[in-house]
Amino acid sequence: MNKLPFFAVILLLALQLSGCALLVAGAAGGAAGYEAHKHGYTFRSPVTKQHEEDKNQ
Repeated sequence: MNKLPFFAVILLLALQLSGCALLVAGAAGGAAGYEAHKHGYTFRSPVTKQHEEDKNQ
C-alpha cells in the first residue's frame, strides 16, 4: 500500500511535464535544422547538400 502514493506522484509529474517534453523536442529539432543549414544542407524533397561550386555562383 505504500507504493500507491509514489506511483500517484510519478503519474502526476509525468502529466505535468508532458508539455515541457514537447517544447524540448521542438527546440532540439530547430537546433538540428539550424546546424544542418549552417553546414550546407537544404530542406527540400529530397534533402540535398550544396557543393562549394553552387555556393560561389
